[in-house]
Amino acid sequence: MTARSRIRVEFFFDPEFQLWHYAVNEPDLPGINGGGVPTLEAARQHAAEVIALALRSEEKPAEQQGGHVEYLPIVVG
Repeated sequence: MTARSRIRVEFFFDPEFQLWHYAVNEPDLPGINGGGVPTLEAARQHAAEVIALALRSEEKPAEQQGGHVEYLPIVVG
């Protein structure tokens, strides 16, 4: 079983401070902005870590009687 999707991340460089930043403009992932790192690669890594954290699910029991809960692994990056 496989499924693919994409998450839009905008990276931008601040020439005054010489740092890279990012912003995620997705309705289901509001308020994910960050950066302030020296390289684009570092900004990509930081964005992937923050997005993965936002997508994380806490372990909870099934909500439906007789339900079966599984956690699908997601790789971001």
